[in-house]
Amino acid sequence: MQRRLLTLACLPLMAFASAQDRPYREGDVDAFLAAAKRTKRPAVVLFNFDDKSG
Repeated sequence: MQRRLLTLACLPLMAFASAQDRPYREGDVDAFLAAAKRTKRPAVVLFNFDDKSG
């Protein structure tokens, strides 16, 4: 019974978390850096290279 209640309590939290924006962006690096420079915000660019993406 306690396990069911815990599961039911966690479902709304998981739904809320999946609806949030991603903490990262994909796409044009130059545009991202230019926008960060305009707004005077720090920016970090990470590249992910793996066998599947080429």
